[in-house]
Amino acid sequence: MRDNEFPRVRLHPGFYKAVLIMFGCYLASACMIILPLAYVVGPFILWALPVLFFAFLGSVLWIRYLAKTHGTSEAEA
Repeated sequence: MRDNEFPRVRLHPGFYKAVLIMFGCYLASACMIILPLAYVVGPFILWALPVLFFAFLGSVLWIRYLAKTHGTSEAEA
């Protein structure tokens, strides 16, 4: 590994499955909660979609942080 390279982190085998399940949960909550409410209360979607987006982004960043801090790097293996 060169000095200027960032060490690659090996992710847990279930990492991508967990991300897909999490994304599916957000998608399902958007379909079941936000879309019917937006049909009744039109401007609600303007508030709810950014909240869902930032919640999803925050959880993805949190998972990446946990994978980086608790994963095993190739240097350790």
